[in-house]
Amino acid sequence: MGMGDRQVKRCAPAITRFCKQEWPQRLIGEGVTRVEIRSLDGHDIAHRWLAALPARHEADLINFGVNGETFQQWAFLADDWR
Repeated sequence: MGMGDRQVKRCAPAITRFCKQEWPQRLIGEGVTRVEIRSLDGHDIAHRWLAALPARHEADLINFGVNGETFQQWAFLADDWR
């Protein structure tokens, strides 16, 4: 199931609320300071969603995929959640 699938679109608001309201407190409470996410380059919907959470775009990972695909690395930092 990818980010563009109909099922994901229907549950995206609940996932977004969880990522903004619940996830930071839970992770910080467990001592997590950084969460990394990698997404396929060109997946604009995923990148807009990550930026809105807010995650930081950190790097383009060229030839990172099994077939030489480029991925983007994003990160959530605990300092951004506080």
